[in-house]
Amino acid sequence: MSRTLRRTLIGLASILLVMNLWMWDGRLPFVGYQENNAHMMVLQLIHIVLIVSELLILMLLGKMMARLRFSKVSVISSWLLMVTVGVLAVLLDLFWKKSFQFSSFLDAVMPITRNAMPLATAFVLGGVASRWLINLKSKQRLRLTVAILLVFLTTTIYNRDLWGLGSGNTILSTLLILSLGVLTTEW
Repeated sequence: MSRTLRRTLIGLASILLVMNLWMWDGRLPFVGYQENNAHMMVLQLIHIVLIVSELLILMLLGKMMARLRFSKVSVISSWLLMVTVGVLAVLLDLFWKKSFQFSSFLDAVMPITRNAMPLATAFVLGGVASRWLINLKSKQRLRLTVAILLVFLTTTIYNRDLWGLGSGNTILSTLLILSLGVLTTEW
């Protein structure tokens, strides 16, 4: 796939993720979660469509990652770009809003360990993991695909967030969905 299509899909996945998180902010005036009417039903349907389309786009990006070669330099430069963007956001808060929070600074400096930018971090880690996943034998790939699906199914069976995937906005959940896309490339 072309570079423009890849960038478009990454941007679309980011927008869908932000819209999905934004729709469930109870402080928004248009939401009105206390009411049970047609307006709420339409919001629920939009939310479901956003979830499904986000998952499909992330799997498609994982499929595209299977064909790409990620070098150590591109992984390190991507991580440094995340750190730079985070530090610039902290500086912008400091100089514009006159507020500084040490936790925001830690989020900026350690985006992977603090789950600060889960989508970007998952893309970087997915690029590294895609080479390993694509080199697995078909039987191993099938077993790993079933294992990832079981990870997602245990949450629905036990009705508990066993793996920390409840928000859908974690590095682990995004990385697992990208991995499903890589593993099912041949299908």
